[in-house]
Amino acid sequence: MFLRSKILNKNSTTIYRNVRTFLSEQFKCPNEWNSRLQPTFMQNTNLENLYYEIKQASSQKNGKLNAIDIDIFVNKTSAADESRVDEINELIHTLRISEETTNTLDSTHHAVVRNYVDMGHITDLISILDNRMAYGIFLDDYSASYLLDYLIKKQDFHSAARTATFLMLQEDFENELPRSLALFACYKYLNRREPFYQVEEKDEQAEKPKEVKVRVKFLRNEFFDDHFDIKNHDHLVGKTFVAIGKKLDKPFSPNVKLLGYTLYGKYEEALKELKTTEKIFFKETLEHCLKVLEAIEVEDPSLESLKVVVQERLANTNQLQSESFDTLLEDYCKSVVAKQEPVAIEAQKELYKKWNNLREEKLTEELNRLQRAKRLKKIELMTEEMKKKEQHLWFFENESDIDLQIDSKKAFYPKRWFGKKKVPRVIDADYVPPEIIKSRQ
Repeated sequence: MFLRSKILNKNSTTIYRNVRTFLSEQFKCPNEWNSRLQPTFMQNTNLENLYYEIKQASSQKNGKLNAIDIDIFVNKTSAADESRVDEINELIHTLRISEETTNTLDSTHHAVVRNYVDMGHITDLISILDNRMAYGIFLDDYSASYLLDYLIKKQDFHSAARTATFLMLQEDFENELPRSLALFACYKYLNRREPFYQVEEKDEQAEKPKEVKVRVKFLRNEFFDDHFDIKNHDHLVGKTFVAIGKKLDKPFSPNVKLLGYTLYGKYEEALKELKTTEKIFFKETLEHCLKVLEAIEVEDPSLESLKVVVQERLANTNQLQSESFDTLLEDYCKSVVAKQEPVAIEAQKELYKKWNNLREEKLTEELNRLQRAKRLKKIELMTEEMKKKEQHLWFFENESDIDLQIDSKKAFYPKRWFGKKKVPRVIDADYVPPEIIKSRQ
C-alpha cells in the first residue's frame, strides 16, 4: 500500500520516501473506461458540431434538449480535451434547468466526476458538486472512492473532507470503501481546519448603502434544517463524523462520534459518549476534541463540562487506549481496501458495459423518435397540399360553400360611440346684423 517516489536533492543524490496510497492503479479500470469510445457513433461524433447543435436546440422556443446528447458529449470528452471544461459546465447546467433533467443518465454523473479528476480541475468539480440545484451532479460509490483516493494521494485533505461532507448530505455511507476513505480524509483534515466557504469581510469605513423599503405581503419565518443549510466547516465535518461513526464498530465508533459531536456543537451528546465506556478512548481523539473546545469562545455550561471531562480523561492515562489511533485508522483503511477494492472493480466493469449498451439503446430510441416526427411532419404537409388541390379542382361545385366560409371569416367590429351628438344651431331668418360705422380718428 505504499509507493516509492524518487526525489533529487541539491547534490543530485537519490532519496526515496514513502508516499501513502490506498487504491491501486487497477481501480481506474482504464480498458473498460475507454470502451465507451469504441462504438461507431461515438467515433463519428464531432464534439464541436454536437456542442452547437445542443446549444441551438436549447435556445429555440420549441427546441427539445435531450439528456442522451449531453451524455454522449460528456463521455466523448477525455482528459486530452481539457479546453472543453467550460462547455461541459455550461451543458450540464442547461440540462439541469430544463425538464429533461429527470432523464439524466447515471453515466453522465460518473463521466463528469472522472473527467474533471483526470483533467485536474478539482476546484471546479467541488463547486459543481456543492451547487446541487444548478448542476445536479451527485457522487456514487465508485466516483466518490475515485475522487477521495485522488485527493488523499495529493494530500489535499481540505478538498477530501469537503467531498466527504457531500456524501453525508446525500446520506450515503452504506458502502464501506468510500466510508473508510471519507473517515480518513476527515481525520487528517483536523490537523489543519480551514473554512469551506470564504466569508466576505465587510468594510466598516465604506459608505452604507441607502435603505430601500419594499412593501411585501408577508415575511417568511427563518428556518434552519440543520442539514443542507449548514455552512460552518466544523459542523459539516462533525456531522460527517457522526454519520460515519454510527456505521462503525468499537473502538472506532465512540471515538469518531465523540469527535463528530464536539465539532458539530452537540456537547451534551459528546458527554454521553464519554460517560458510556471507560478504557476505549484514544489520546489523539481526546486531544483533537480539547483543541476544538479551547478555540470556542462562546459561554456554554455543557461546553465547559465537556472540556473538564476531556481534561480528566487525558490526565488519567490508565483509561486511555494504549494503541495509536492514527496507526489503527490507517490499518483499518488498508484492510477495507484489500477486501472491497476487487469487488468494486468488478462491479464497475459491469456498470461500464451496462452504460455502453444503455447509451446505444437511448440513442436508437431518439433517432426513431426523430424519424417518426419527420414522417408526421411530411404527412401533414402532404395533407395540406392535397386540400389546396381539391379546392382548385372542385371550385365551381363548392363555390357557394367557399363564399360562406369567406363570410364567416370576416371580422365585424361594433360601432364606436363618440359621445352625445351636438344639436345644430337654429338660424333666425329675420335676424338683421347691426350696422358697423367707422369711428373718426
